[in-house]
Amino acid sequence: MNTSIFPRNFTLIFKKFIPLLSLLLAISSATAAESAKPQADPVLRALQTEMDRSKTKLRLENSPAPYFIGYRIVDIDTWEADAALGGVRDESRTRIRFLMVQVRLGDYRQDNSSPHGDGTVELVPLDNDEHALRLQVWTATDKAYKQAVEALTAKQAKLKQLTIDHPVDDFAHAGAVQSLQPLAELKLDREPWLAMLRDASALYKRDPKVQFLQASLNFSTVNRYYVNSEGTVVRGGEELYRMLIGGNTQADDGMQLDRSLEITAKSVQELPRAAEFQEGAAQIMSALKQLREAPLADEDYHGPVLLSADAASTVFSSLVGGNLLGFKPELGQNARVHGQFASSYQTRVRSGHRKRRARQLPARPSTHSRLPCLQRAWTRQSPLELAHTGPGKPGGECQPSGCVR
Repeated sequence: MNTSIFPRNFTLIFKKFIPLLSLLLAISSATAAESAKPQADPVLRALQTEMDRSKTKLRLENSPAPYFIGYRIVDIDTWEADAALGGVRDESRTRIRFLMVQVRLGDYRQDNSSPHGDGTVELVPLDNDEHALRLQVWTATDKAYKQAVEALTAKQAKLKQLTIDHPVDDFAHAGAVQSLQPLAELKLDREPWLAMLRDASALYKRDPKVQFLQASLNFSTVNRYYVNSEGTVVRGGEELYRMLIGGNTQADDGMQLDRSLEITAKSVQELPRAAEFQEGAAQIMSALKQLREAPLADEDYHGPVLLSADAASTVFSSLVGGNLLGFKPELGQNARVHGQFASSYQTRVRSGHRKRRARQLPARPSTHSRLPCLQRAWTRQSPLELAHTGPGKPGGECQPSGCVR
């Protein structure tokens, strides 16, 4: 007895279809490979065509030819929506594409560059019309080249009046990079997301003492193109999704208390479902109630603050990271011991820390001063927990007066 679920002649039928399947797979692979080629992308094709022309023909009489040219296009597509107290009050879809052209004259040791930046920035068409793109790239390149000629002449004249003790090259040569990644596209169904915002912001009705409850979103895609005269061709896209719930209430002594939750993700699949987003709004409502009912502390807190890993990275970046960067000073100015261009990283870190601490943590009177969320939580039996959702983003954020961020 034959118990197979396939017919007896299945093998013969399958063998007949093997050539057809192979052909379909070959066509599919060829189509995917073709879409990854620069020639299949009108934006890249326009950039490369203008790059080839600029490398051979971009020059004015009695002026040097560029030794480096860079084209960068950034295409941003954004959808934003905002709901408050149960109703959508704002929605917009924005798309912008801009071009940055950099032209360097001279050589890697000394060129027209300055600490203030170089080149031009122009808006370019969105509809992928290759001729329109090429025209915009050509006019921007012409403008950047003429600016570079003037800048190089002025820089050479100023250098003749200065003595540079420790010269540093203006630019560094880098090997060519070829990377063509898929472009990002913002595909979404608006109505389910708008319904999530409406339902979450409508929870204010559960607590008559909540004065305001808001839910918003910001979905965006960013596609980047880069081509330079050294042979680099790069294309890639990324998605960023952000959702926010925030509300405020008022304590009996009149102090305004805020609470918010931010969710970030790199794909739609990582975002919360409607029920999860609703639960986040409910947590905000509960936190506002706890803050409103928490007792006042007798005095200000002065001491250490414990930070979670994600919050610690943000604090370290803002307080230390920027002070460790090196910036080239203006012509004729050497590295200084203090200030923005200090040669000692310890001096930069310490001075920057003192300035930021003085700016972010001013002295506050202790009479009826409501402490930050963590400090207020420590006055209760069960401390509040700052939620965390999304990579590198603190989920909970308190904004009462004197809040430590």
